[in-house]
Amino acid sequence: MNAIPDETLLSALSIPGTHESLSLHGGPLLKRQVWTLDTQLKLGIRYFDMHVGIWLFNQKHISVSDSHWLFGQKIHFDEALGIFVNFLNVHRSETVLVKVTLHGLYKRKVREFMMNLIEKYRNNIWMKLSVPNMQQARGKIVLLQSDTFSIGTNNHDSYFFENGKLINVEVKIRNIKSQLCGHYIVLTNSAASAYRSPNTRAQKVNKQIYSFVDQHKKSSTNQGCIGVLSMDFPSVELIKNIIEIKPCNCKHQLEQHLHLTSQHLGQTGTQLKHHLDQSQKQQIEQHLGQSWKEELRQHLHQTLASLGLILNQ
Repeated sequence: MNAIPDETLLSALSIPGTHESLSLHGGPLLKRQVWTLDTQLKLGIRYFDMHVGIWLFNQKHISVSDSHWLFGQKIHFDEALGIFVNFLNVHRSETVLVKVTLHGLYKRKVREFMMNLIEKYRNNIWMKLSVPNMQQARGKIVLLQSDTFSIGTNNHDSYFFENGKLINVEVKIRNIKSQLCGHYIVLTNSAASAYRSPNTRAQKVNKQIYSFVDQHKKSSTNQGCIGVLSMDFPSVELIKNIIEIKPCNCKHQLEQHLHLTSQHLGQTGTQLKHHLDQSQKQQIEQHLGQSWKEELRQHLHQTLASLGLILNQ
């Protein structure tokens, strides 16, 4: 990420990620990944989907599990945070996005644990609702909101996938581009449906993603406006292919936003000028009386000329 300009919004990047990032255990219906957290980071994964909770009320650490809360993944969430922080301390130009979903019967206590961890690593975490630019995100974990944990940056589903297939993606990109350029992070979840082999399905889905990314880089008029791609069992080649996508060009959206803002300010200025003109005229007429109308007209002419000059500066 070192070559990405500081002013680039994080939402304007195409980011490879993993779904159920630490589901490495539990059998063929639960296992979603083969690489440890360290390996995923080294290979270029920058979005992580974490499912956490506690099994017993007297637990002292948050456990990481699969999304069905069936099988513990032999790592605590504070360990995972430590891995992220250590990686970012070494690679200061990088950032990682983390979305946390809470599970189990003791969500309230898990939230308390989460807040303690956030306080511990507050200098290493971006937890604001707004989308950071790269200068703000470098060296930090960017938390994304989830249905069960509301702290973090706003994000929404892209709906690129319909019934397991990429449908009308370029049309959808055009529709979401204005929002992607600053309002929220777009997230595409390509995960397998429950009780189907994630590995078998991922092979088909990942081939679709690879072909789409190839075609997108060659011919899209909105290149790079994809957001986060969260995947099961991504290959090294697929990760690299996503990383190579240029950032979304948000310049047009920014210019359009500034134009609309300018128009609004112009209308507001005209209304204000009219209000001041009428108010000043009434005050002067009351003070001078109707017999001094000629002098009043001259005075108003000078006042309005002055107002016009001020408003045009």
